Amino acid sequence: MQQRQQGRWAPLSSALLALLLVAALAVGSSRHGRSQLAQHTSELPARASLGWLAQSEAGTQERDAEGAAVHASTPTPNKAGGVPPPLPWACVLMPKQLRRGLSYYGSGARIERLAARLLSGEAITAVTIGGSVTLGRGASDEAATSYAALFFRYLNETFPHRDHQLLNKAISATTSAIFAACTESILPQDTDLAVVEFTFNDAEAAPYTDAARRGFERLLRSLARLPRRPAVIVLHHWAWHFAHGDGQSGGLFYRPAEAQLTTIAEYYDMPTASLRNAAYRHMQANLSPFKVAKVRNATRVFPRPWMPPLEEPGAAEWPDFFYNDFMHPSDTGHKALAELLAGVVQAALRNVALHGELADEGPTDSGGRELPPPMIPGNVDTPASLCAVLERFKPLARAMEGFEYRAERPEGGTFVEQKWGFTGEAPGAWLELAVSTEEAPGSNGTAEVLLGHLRSYCGMGQARVECQSGCSCQPTVVEALWEERTSLLQMHQFAVTQHPECVLRITILDRQAGSDSSSSSSGSGSGSDVGCGTGDGGAATAGNTTAGATAATDSSSSSSSKSSSSSSSSSGASKFQVAALVVTHIHVVLVSSSAQGGLAAAVGRR
Repeated sequence: MQQRQQGRWAPLSSALLALLLVAALAVGSSRHGRSQLAQHTSELPARASLGWLAQSEAGTQERDAEGAAVHASTPTPNKAGGVPPPLPWACVLMPKQLRRGLSYYGSGARIERLAARLLSGEAITAVTIGGSVTLGRGASDEAATSYAALFFRYLNETFPHRDHQLLNKAISATTSAIFAACTESILPQDTDLAVVEFTFNDAEAAPYTDAARRGFERLLRSLARLPRRPAVIVLHHWAWHFAHGDGQSGGLFYRPAEAQLTTIAEYYDMPTASLRNAAYRHMQANLSPFKVAKVRNATRVFPRPWMPPLEEPGAAEWPDFFYNDFMHPSDTGHKALAELLAGVVQAALRNVALHGELADEGPTDSGGRELPPPMIPGNVDTPASLCAVLERFKPLARAMEGFEYRAERPEGGTFVEQKWGFTGEAPGAWLELAVSTEEAPGSNGTAEVLLGHLRSYCGMGQARVECQSGCSCQPTVVEALWEERTSLLQMHQFAVTQHPECVLRITILDRQAGSDSSSSSSGSGSGSDVGCGTGDGGAATAGNTTAGATAATDSSSSSSSKSSSSSSSSSGASKFQVAALVVTHIHVVLVSSSAQGGLAAAVGRR
């Protein structure tokens, strides 16, 4: 890997400044065309591939208020020849929408340092974290047309480098508090750019002192403290049909979470980009391609009581409508989100070009080495004492009978796609996990445990979770079956006493014999299989309410999922899979049980 430069950036030369200014303005105005991914070798610095730094273009494309194209001219080469590469797709947002969508830029200290790294030819590590929108739900191809994939494509084609690491770490139906607890386990230590998208999933209305807002602030702080002091962009997704209240069934502009999360980002001098601000007027006027009166999959997210019945557009109308379902954007919506992110980077390029040096890195701004004290009084920086995800989960197993460690989707191309976990399929099968629940040696009190388990609509069973030795806890019964036409990794949350060797036992129950009435129950399963093998196709995810869920985040094929569910159904509807475990000493807010059910229908079906 190419050596990365360290330390502060020296003022740029006047000649390079002129080139950067031309380039930045050209990138900002370019609105059509497609660029080839530049090829280069390790012998040549990536800067050698950036010939567009000496180019400009005269062509622009605008749309009138009705959203129709009114002008398009052919880019004109300048004296150096050629034109700068535009965004590698036909743009959705107009320049004025991009300006509205940049809710807050701030000093630019960190994002401009990132821009300078890109311009100098360095490889970067960029990571997206968030919920199902960031995972790619609603896009026709999550690996190609989701906003994360498009934004990474923009970075790679504009600043090509073979050593870029462009990683999507999203987990559907999660809240920011989960990532706050497991930042160091999920994100690479050399992260240079982190995109944060939790506006829809975090609590809609909560005071700043609520655990939900505390968790979001802890997440931003944990990201800002990573070794390379990454740039952080807070991206606000907005779902028209869920923005209801005060007599409106949708399209309420002041959904409160966005304003509060923006305030927290402003405190840490982190740029924020808002889909609502960029697209609201066009949605309100029902202009193409921002129309909201129809959604392509009107039954994927179950309509809520406040939602009027909506039709599904015909195939010829799809490009006119912004949402794929009531919650997730279509390809058009994903493009808009990617353009908002690219717009933040372009703004940083312009500022680096205009000013010639980076913004002052004061001791308490987001670019400095020290963070200001927490904005929310009494908030604390306490990471999880254990975040067992992906390969880190397997060593926790101390003993088992009737369980085995296996992949739910062995044909998957990566560990994540293969969906590994401990699976049992018969009543009486048990698994023991040994963990430390201590915050510090000798500490007392309680800890919170989040146990990641698969929930699905076919062939799933119940399991009893209890403290076998060391620690103590209230036994609970966990339901793995539900009626939602999807399979997700859900988190079972419970309190345990602190102990250096806490042994947890998970035992599959005989559903027909009934569960132990002395135990509390988690989940809302129906107690019987619901149409095994009759669900439609479509992507499903397992990994949706905790950081541990990254073990199985990517979509899986409907065929393999159906066959797995049908198989387990024939063995007595007792299948139970465990795939992640988190121990924390701060209160973690999960998506509520009722909300998880609705979100589950949104993130895909098997």
